[in-house]
Amino acid sequence: MDNKKLLIRLTLSSFINLILVNIFITSLWVHILYGEAYIAIIASRAVTQIVMLPIHVATIYALEKFSRPFIKKYLYEEI
Repeated sequence: MDNKKLLIRLTLSSFINLILVNIFITSLWVHILYGEAYIAIIASRAVTQIVMLPIHVATIYALEKFSRPFIKKYLYEEI
């Protein structure tokens, strides 16, 4: 897989995960448990997740680049 395709897939999957899970579902769960205002929770979490998106993408991309040689060496058989 080339780097551009990997970066696009990684960004889209991280974005979907951060939006759906970390903003909406977690905020809904906090609202159900503690009765706090749902919109206020979403607003505060949205700012945090926008900041965290590039950090997540960069970290996962770096880990993938670092681990790729080891994965190819030990998990895939050479034909």
